[in-house]
Amino acid sequence: MIRVRAATRDGTVTAWLDQLGQVANWRHTKNNPGGPTSAEFDFIAQPDLRHPCMQGGAMLDAYSGTKRVWRGRLEQPIPGLPWQCTGTGAAALAKDYQAHATSGNIYASMNTTVDTAIADGLPWTRPATLLNPIGAGDSLSASIDGLLGSIVQQGQYWNLDNDSRVTTSTTPPPVTLLLAATDLPARTLDGYATAIAYSYTDGSNTFHNITYATAALRARYGTIMDSVDLSSLGALTSAQALSVAQALLARQAANGLPWTSGFTILPGQLYTLGGATITDLATLDANITIRVIDLTPGDGFTPTFDVPIGQLDYDDTTGQATLTPYAVADDSLLASIARTKHLAGL
Repeated sequence: MIRVRAATRDGTVTAWLDQLGQVANWRHTKNNPGGPTSAEFDFIAQPDLRHPCMQGGAMLDAYSGTKRVWRGRLEQPIPGLPWQCTGTGAAALAKDYQAHATSGNIYASMNTTVDTAIADGLPWTRPATLLNPIGAGDSLSASIDGLLGSIVQQGQYWNLDNDSRVTTSTTPPPVTLLLAATDLPARTLDGYATAIAYSYTDGSNTFHNITYATAALRARYGTIMDSVDLSSLGALTSAQALSVAQALLARQAANGLPWTSGFTILPGQLYTLGGATITDLATLDANITIRVIDLTPGDGFTPTFDVPIGQLDYDDTTGQATLTPYAVADDSLLASIARTKHLAGL
């Protein structure tokens, strides 16, 4: 059962919402890349309740037992029977902060730029060095979510955990969980690519169109070409542009063929690699890779798939979680980039 603690933005007033009323029908979403994105819940209390922690802008911390499972900002609730409440996750708050560095190009030092936003009030911490984007981009205008989205466009990842610690990575998270299931969603070639036609502009403002492909993918699936425009990254060298194309195609290869839908998980269906059962799905992050074991009756062959997750939706009423793979049907490379930014609240 989710409990929610609220605090005014300056931290001077705090309250557990179950001391003011009753939280019901809690649902939250987390994304990868990204982190806590959104939440919604009903609040059963008198419509004329007046409390500073039930005003838009208050910070919400949702707990399952002693573990924080979601953090974000309360949007202006709608009083009624019940109150209708929504929250913007801490990862999605990045859209409200303009990226600027104390000196130089914002793309030159992700650390400095994010630290400046934190000093401006972004409720994050940065425990480790962050990756810098390739290229210069527009040094004068970008939000923090746009800045982090630029490394996603280059095939990299960023994550904000439940304690609002931001990190970046060149690879998806390793396999940590097992799912044994039958009747898995179908997989499809829709949106898959084995070759990329990419365009970019170099330092002399010359426009280039290049095609990159891998023999292994072409040998298995044939040529399925998609295109990506890298001009938003600013002036690139040929090596920089190629590295982005390689990273994007490598991400497609690592994710495998897109799935047509997500996995709906019941408590007790997920296991750690050591065999322990995950009974509380509220504690899951989206920044995970699961090993799916297909137990559908067949010819005796039991296939396994390593599936990086792109979105997690949790429903506290049912205790269920829906894990949507990073690669889903109809995701071209460009659509995948746009979808990733959207899922992360960008």
